[in-house]
Amino acid sequence: MGPVPGAEGPLDRVGMTPPPLSPAQERQARTFIQANLPLREVPGTGLRLHLAAPGSGLRRLVPPGRSPYWAHVWPGGLALAQHIAQGNLAGPLEDARPETWDVGAGSGLAGLAAARAGLSVVALDSDPLALVALQLNAEANGLTIQTRLAGFPTTPVVPDGRPALLLAGDVFYDAKVAARATACFDAQPGSVTVLVGDIGRSYLPRHRLERLSRHAVRDVGDPPSMPSHDGWVYRWARLPTRKGAPRGALPDEPA
Repeated sequence: MGPVPGAEGPLDRVGMTPPPLSPAQERQARTFIQANLPLREVPGTGLRLHLAAPGSGLRRLVPPGRSPYWAHVWPGGLALAQHIAQGNLAGPLEDARPETWDVGAGSGLAGLAAARAGLSVVALDSDPLALVALQLNAEANGLTIQTRLAGFPTTPVVPDGRPALLLAGDVFYDAKVAARATACFDAQPGSVTVLVGDIGRSYLPRHRLERLSRHAVRDVGDPPSMPSHDGWVYRWARLPTRKGAPRGALPDEPA
């Protein structure tokens, strides 16, 4: 993964949640993002996002130790957005009009693609600045999306039997975050379809994933001369459990 100018990576996406912004701080953040992060087309999605550019000066907005990951297009989220934009939800899943949850949403790209496809979307992120950017991105595309300041849900997002779609792009970049993601996905009932977007990072649990589609994407920090990556969209696979074993336990793990 190439470096993000002025950033170290998506450090705060699902970790400790900072306090919400005050109304004045939110207004200041909105003004800064609109003035310094130009709207740019995201290939293959039909969407525009406020994205970092040379001279954006994000360190004037982002507190020390935090990352402006929400100001960049990450490859797994792009793969998910292109997967949805290409009509790959068509069929029983789309017909059910599932409530959609975008976890670790960042810029909201995947969730916005789902909203553009006509689904009701709730976007979760642990950085309040991400939620400000996400709402501005929704407004720029004429879309409505709910936002919540939160990391990965540790309980079901919907009651068992109610169809839902959970989207997660680029969440396997770190061992601790990967463990939180796995626990979140395994906590969901069988009526929830979990789609993961990734380019094959080290902590990706390939034995839990079913490939659905491949997309040519670029990682953050890639120079224009670098070849594109294969961005995959996967369906999270549920593991069979023995009687009395916890949900998601590996078959050879002790109950």
